[in-house]
Amino acid sequence: MLRRPRFEWNPNENKLVVENEIWNEFIQDHRHLRYFRDKQFLNFNRWAYCFVC
Repeated sequence: MLRRPRFEWNPNENKLVVENEIWNEFIQDHRHLRYFRDKQFLNFNRWAYCFVC
């Protein structure tokens, strides 16, 4: 999702930031991801390190 235009990452809250209109368009084709709208990824930096390094 972060590679999509207008999707951003809030490092302070560890969650996605996107306008409602863009999100609603996105989940039309990706309904299985709808639960990630306001989900915090508390260990994001650790997981990113594991998969990038």
